[in-house]
Amino acid sequence: MDSIVEVVANGRQVVLRPFRYEDADYARMVRWLSDPRVLEWYEGRDNPFDLAMVLAEFGPVGEHARDGVLQTIIERDGESIGYVQYYPVGAWAAGYEIEDATDTWAIDLFIGEPEYWSGGIGGALLAALIAHLFKKENAMRVLIDPRVVNERGIRAYEKAGFRKVKVLRDHELHEGRKWDNWLMEALAPQPKRQRQAGT
Repeated sequence: MDSIVEVVANGRQVVLRPFRYEDADYARMVRWLSDPRVLEWYEGRDNPFDLAMVLAEFGPVGEHARDGVLQTIIERDGESIGYVQYYPVGAWAAGYEIEDATDTWAIDLFIGEPEYWSGGIGGALLAALIAHLFKKENAMRVLIDPRVVNERGIRAYEKAGFRKVKVLRDHELHEGRKWDNWLMEALAPQPKRQRQAGT
């Protein structure tokens, strides 16, 4: 299947391609989601994943598939290095404390290979994915909700075009504690929003 988006980050090709329901992708997810360095920021170090947990959440009849979440893998020069999921906000609007989720999408992601952290990959890829959602899915707004302490992630998201909207108090249960998160949004270009509104 074709890649969803492709960018060049630091002179290297970075591709977002569909998650494959096969052993290799499951094994990658188990490895990434049992690494304490990754779990510190995604799922929690008190919640390492084994294969059964990966299948229950990411498999073809797992939680994400049932909920209509689009699952993808980040590849750098052909090497799988991380995971991105995106979905229409719809029924999750209350969780983001927004009243109207029309044409609104949300993104969650992690780079599972820590040696690629802070290398500009996440920001470049997110900017391309946002543009894809505006063009191909007719999104008018894209959301992301990092914990307020995730300064590295927040910087990458701002470079990708997100801006802080408000703090979501006690939004995320992580490692036995409730954390505040930033609600951040990227908005479709102004001319598109005006056409959508019929002005």
